[in-house]
Amino acid sequence: MDKYIDERFERVQRALTSLIDSITKYTPSTTQANDLATADRELSDGLHELQKHQNNYLRIQELKKETEDLDAQIKSTVTLLWGTRKEITSTPTTSYPSSSPRYDFTYSDLLNYARRISRFTMPPAGVTNGVDLSARPGGQQQQQQAEQTPVTARSDTPNPVANGTPIPSTSQPQPHPDDTSQPPPPQDYPTALPPHVSGWVNNSLGPASFYPWPNEEHIRSGALDTCQRLAAAGVGPQGYDP
Repeated sequence: MDKYIDERFERVQRALTSLIDSITKYTPSTTQANDLATADRELSDGLHELQKHQNNYLRIQELKKETEDLDAQIKSTVTLLWGTRKEITSTPTTSYPSSSPRYDFTYSDLLNYARRISRFTMPPAGVTNGVDLSARPGGQQQQQQAEQTPVTARSDTPNPVANGTPIPSTSQPQPHPDDTSQPPPPQDYPTALPPHVSGWVNNSLGPASFYPWPNEEHIRSGALDTCQRLAAAGVGPQGYDP
């Protein structure tokens, strides 16, 4: 760039010297004046190029400084990562002895096994809504209660007499059954599940609804939500009496 500007200055100097000599010798020429004007325009263009060059140089210096800062940041980050890795690798691992026996099966095997036996498994007591599945049918239960009802024996008290006329007894003597002569009736137990329980073990009746957690309505009707509302209102839940 310095050589480029020096050439422009030398051309202006030559054109100016030639014009001055022609004026001194009283032989002025328009050609020499035009050469000086052309050299001056070229010098102006060269100065504009020099300005662009200086601006680009300053921009390059800024980029170099930014690059150096980024390099330093990268180096510090890599150094921090290396130190962290060194600390992690130098930390001793804790080995817990196995206190329980280990089995050669995975949770997938357990889930598959549970899926196979689910149709043959009875639901918990909470699912049956309090229905005793081992209870006998109503007819058999009434028959058993009738059989277990003791028979009233004939009273030895004489019949009361009203106005000298004996009053006939309203109770008829019942023969006392011989308990040892008849075998006890067979006990029959139900072999079918109630309709509201069959859906849990029989997939053909339709998929049963299963909720692993309570819904929002049940949560809002609980004690925790009540305590939350009292705390939001500024009332202490402890000792609160509505």
